[in-house]
Amino acid sequence: GADVTRWTKNTSVTNMQHIYMPLVHGLHWTLAVICHPGIRTGSVLRASGLRPAILHFDSSGDVHDRAQMRGIIAKWLEACMRAEAEREHQNTRKAGEGGTGAGRDKAATGREKKREIRRKTKIERRATQLRDIRIHKAAAPRQQNGHDCGVCVIMNVERVLSLVPERLDEAVLRAERTADEGSQTYVGKGGGDDRSKWYSQREMTQRRTELDTELRKLGDDTIKTNVRTASDKGEVDEGTGRIHVWAGTARYQIDRE
Repeated sequence: GADVTRWTKNTSVTNMQHIYMPLVHGLHWTLAVICHPGIRTGSVLRASGLRPAILHFDSSGDVHDRAQMRGIIAKWLEACMRAEAEREHQNTRKAGEGGTGAGRDKAATGREKKREIRRKTKIERRATQLRDIRIHKAAAPRQQNGHDCGVCVIMNVERVLSLVPERLDEAVLRAERTADEGSQTYVGKGGGDDRSKWYSQREMTQRRTELDTELRKLGDDTIKTNVRTASDKGEVDEGTGRIHVWAGTARYQIDRE
C-alpha cells in the first residue's frame, strides 16, 4: 500500500493535542478522535494520568470492529512518529556536519554512539506507548436510517470541538481509569452526561439538506471556494446533470435532482 506518512510529512502528528479521523469501512463512516498521541513520560499531562487514547463515535452502535480500527490507527501513529523522529535526526545531523571529519577523536565517536543508543531507546519507548493505545466506545446519537453516517461524523466533530480541551481530557481520564480497573468503558454515557442525545434524527436530516444545498451551489458555480482537488479536475455531465470531481485517483460524484 501507499506510504501514508507522506500525507503528514510537513506536519508533526505527535505534537497535536487532538486528531479528528473519519473512518470508512463497508460503506459505513465513523469518527475516531485521537487524544494526545505525542504525550511524553514525565510531562505535566502524563503526570495527571493522561495517556494517548482514542474515542470512537459510531452512529450505528458497533458496526465497526473497534479492535481492528485501534490496530490500524496505532500502526499509522507509530509510522508517523518514526518518520518524524528520522526527519528530526537527519536535520540535526546536517546542522552538525561542520564538526565531522577524519580528525575527530575516538571519545567524540563514542559519545555519538551513546547518544544514538539513547535516541533509539526513546523511539522504541514511544512506539510501545502508541502500539498499546486504547480505544474507547463513545456515546453518540443513533441514526435511524442507512445513509446518515457521514452527516453524523460531521456533527460529532462539531460537538466534540465544544468539549476541547478540558472536558474532553476529563472524559479520557475517566475512561482510562475505568479501563485500568478492568471495566468496560463507555465515554459520555451516565453520571448525568448523556452525549447520545447531542442531536436528533430531525436535526441530522436538516443538516443533510443544508450540506446538499451547499454542494449543489458548488456545482452550479454560484459560490466561490479556494478548495481544489489534487488534480484540479472536475466537470458537469450535461446529459445527466451529475458533477464529477477527481482527487488523485479517487472520483467523487454528486447527483442533482
